[in-house]
Amino acid sequence: MQALATMKVLWASISFSTLVFLMVGLSVAQAPQQPPETLMLFAFAALSLGLIGASQLVPKQLLAAALKAQRFEVVEPPATERMFDDSPRRGRKFAQPDQVRQKLIQCAQTPFILGLALSEAVAIMGLVLMMLGFQLTHTLGFFVVSWVLLLSKFPKLASFEHALEASYDAELGRS
Repeated sequence: MQALATMKVLWASISFSTLVFLMVGLSVAQAPQQPPETLMLFAFAALSLGLIGASQLVPKQLLAAALKAQRFEVVEPPATERMFDDSPRRGRKFAQPDQVRQKLIQCAQTPFILGLALSEAVAIMGLVLMMLGFQLTHTLGFFVVSWVLLLSKFPKLASFEHALEASYDAELGRS
């Protein structure tokens, strides 16, 4: 799974970039002659809340849409096995799990990158506020939220497989 390893490298570099933003803000930002408008802090916080919501919802929706567009073949269990069983996914399996896994990673790349970019944007908001003259006590929260979002987006095959199984109501099985 070379693509998954590439996703991990991308995750690490974007996560590291947020640390660079913080270091740049601490070393370059200067105290302004006049205190910055407090309204800017609230505006950037509101914008960041939108980014947080988008980073959580949009990639999941894009991934689900991309997976459904693949129209993977699902094999139903025989009627005798399903007769008195109402539980979801009971016995439904993907016909070609190895090919499905390869396509899964391909489908997951764009939503994954979008989620990382939206999460990183929260740290950029903190950097901009630092450049506008806000103190670290006001801007550090933006970086911390960005780091939490990025930690939640660490690429794991199991999380992508879970999204696939939920989209098709079928089990992928072990690799």
